[in-house]
Amino acid sequence: MDKYKVPVLETERLILRAIELDDAKDMYAYASDPVVAKYTLFGAHASLEDTQEVIKNVFLTRPSQGKPEGYVIVDKETNTMIGTCDFWPLEKPGVFEMGYALNRNYWGKGIMSEAGNAMLEFAFDTYGVEVMSLKHHVDNPASGAVAIRLGFRKIGVKTLGTFTAEGDADAAIYELTKERYNEKRTSTKI
Repeated sequence: MDKYKVPVLETERLILRAIELDDAKDMYAYASDPVVAKYTLFGAHASLEDTQEVIKNVFLTRPSQGKPEGYVIVDKETNTMIGTCDFWPLEKPGVFEMGYALNRNYWGKGIMSEAGNAMLEFAFDTYGVEVMSLKHHVDNPASGAVAIRLGFRKIGVKTLGTFTAEGDADAAIYELTKERYNEKRTSTKI
């Protein structure tokens, strides 16, 4: 089970750490926002209890399912949990998927790129990830812009059943190999 514990990561403005039940109030602040939830699988949370259940039954059960703990993003200045940025294994060994969500008050400030860079460094350098995939709703270009800034390449569009809480949608699919990540890291600062 220790294999699935994630270390605390720190950037200039952020702390990334494992999610805790005490994060429910901060998560509810953005997970209940229909603008944030519009392009996610979870849909807007109707109550703080909904958020507590998601943390208990989705995030905190990951290690027992052979998945790394989920990272939360904490704003150092306010000590507030403002989003998630995490990864989980897919069926093929070494292949993982990354996902992220962020409180709308922090959009457009480079927060997700900063958090994503820290998480990818850990995933590729320490956790044994060989390929990281990512998908986002095609009508959410800001998510795609983050993926590109992180070094991902768009590999296509796929129709996915029930991608969002609102129903079926097309998703843009991205991929970042460890080799490409290392090349980009040595040639430029990601």
